[in-house]
Amino acid sequence: TVPKLLNQQGYVSACVGKYGVGDGQPDVDPIRKGFDYHYGYNCMRHAHNYFPPFLRENGMKVGLRNRPPEGDTRQWETGIGVAEVKVDYSADFIEDRALGFIKDCKDNPLFLYYCPTMPHANNEGGKSPDGMEVDTYGEFENRDWKPNEKGFARMVQRIDITVGRILDTLEQQGIVENTLVLFTSDNGPHDEGGHSVTRFNSSGGFQGYKRSLHEGGIRIPFIAWWPGTITPGVSDHMGYFPDLLPTFCDMAGASHDSIDDGISILPLLTGDESKQKLHDYLYFEYLEQLAVRRGSWKYYVNAEGKEALFNLDEDRHEDRDQKDTQQKIF
Repeated sequence: TVPKLLNQQGYVSACVGKYGVGDGQPDVDPIRKGFDYHYGYNCMRHAHNYFPPFLRENGMKVGLRNRPPEGDTRQWETGIGVAEVKVDYSADFIEDRALGFIKDCKDNPLFLYYCPTMPHANNEGGKSPDGMEVDTYGEFENRDWKPNEKGFARMVQRIDITVGRILDTLEQQGIVENTLVLFTSDNGPHDEGGHSVTRFNSSGGFQGYKRSLHEGGIRIPFIAWWPGTITPGVSDHMGYFPDLLPTFCDMAGASHDSIDDGISILPLLTGDESKQKLHDYLYFEYLEQLAVRRGSWKYYVNAEGKEALFNLDEDRHEDRDQKDTQQKIF
């Protein structure tokens, strides 16, 4: 794992927020996998609840002042559900631990995996306002929007505020120029919790959203910030998450041979693009869908088995199937 490899190089590591590997794993799983510290959620469904009765710290329950409805024993045990008494907003506590980790460990090489749940929906809240749970709508309170959209907007704003505080903290601690910050997402925008995916054009002109293998579901923001090292600009480099492990290892001087099929993007980040290796193709498979990216071409099979071939340079919305005229592409 990333933290285990970095720990071998003297790094101290933390996972703060959602440990998003599913549910059913041991409560100390983040620690077993190499993190020195974990605070937040250890179960993806617990992470739906923004006012849970507890969060977890290194496997142990840390109580909050929120209360489930009377008789909801499941929520007391698992944290899954919707609170009846909402006092402590989990995002506040997660942000506090993330900033505290940076301050406490500034004199060591550090790896912080800050993973906020925002703007995920509380699926147990459905389409009610509890579907997009916030402590306050803030400046969106008086907008002529339904509550769910106010909640979504506030969540996105809260992410922005917290990221700003993280960057300010790095500067205040004097480690801003030797720290790489990456900002990204695990999938495209969602259409859940009473929020409409079209409300804020979150797919940015691409077709599809979360759980789709169209570009709107798998092409995500990826921002890299490293003052003094990264030259501001935009890259059309095609990469994916397994590239992060070898990138971090190259930065830390750790070996990563034969671990996975990721390709380090450190040359791209440091401006030495002539040495940047490229993927021959990327392969995706999810919920009976299949997709392959090769250069500007994309082969796509939907859940009904219908095949299509798109040239994304010419057709970013994936509207014009060219498989009958370009059969030799793949």
